[in-house]
Amino acid sequence: MILAAVGAALFWGTTLPSAGEEDSPLSDGSVRELILSSPPGTRTSYFALEGETSRAWMRWMRGPDPEALREAGWRVELETYFPAIETRVLHTERLGSSERKLVWREVRAQSGRTLLAEWDERAGLRSSETFGTETIRREFGGFESSGFTPLHLVEWLRVSSDCKRAVQRYDPLANALEEFQIEGASFPALPGPLLSPSGQLAMRAVQLRRKDGSPGPFYVFRGEELVLFRLQEGGPWARRISARAYRDLFETNTDPGH
Repeated sequence: MILAAVGAALFWGTTLPSAGEEDSPLSDGSVRELILSSPPGTRTSYFALEGETSRAWMRWMRGPDPEALREAGWRVELETYFPAIETRVLHTERLGSSERKLVWREVRAQSGRTLLAEWDERAGLRSSETFGTETIRREFGGFESSGFTPLHLVEWLRVSSDCKRAVQRYDPLANALEEFQIEGASFPALPGPLLSPSGQLAMRAVQLRRKDGSPGPFYVFRGEELVLFRLQEGGPWARRISARAYRDLFETNTDPGH
């Protein structure tokens, strides 16, 4: 699948921000309303990936879960649009202390894939993956409450000072579990003035390394804000951009209502 090839370099739509709003709520609805009204505390950030063989534009939303019933919850949403293959990936995670839910939806003309993964203390982790009319169900033994889904792990890394520990992560692209070692990292040669030598003084870099020693995702934070990342060694970088730059990408390259 072409998306699998792109997704191997990157994880992961199209509601556009209002002019001048960095943290605007979703309002367009051309794909769907991810959160009908953003509760207080919702934050939005935007990213652009410019690789030799892949381009993507991303919007990352995080904040309180307005649909949580039994406990205070956290909701993280990542929309990604791949213009070259006219594909959107809608990735949602709802996070609570006793239950979590992940929805991964690939949307393209006349095809797509939907994956639902759920975890609770009683039943553990289970997933259902649908291609057209076929559904594949799996159960994963050994996924504990300390395990992470992808966006959950990034949200934890924003605020964690524990950069030397092993973690287990569920990968919706592969529908499988992976184990990583978290390491503090030095800065490689990074693109653009965002990470100039003077700018790096306020940055924090985190490397995830697989059990076989190969490097996995690499994240760069400014305080608690994610500003740059890539999902594998040698892959393209996704860099933080403004809401205006995100809107301009759609207006100059594609029809958001397509």
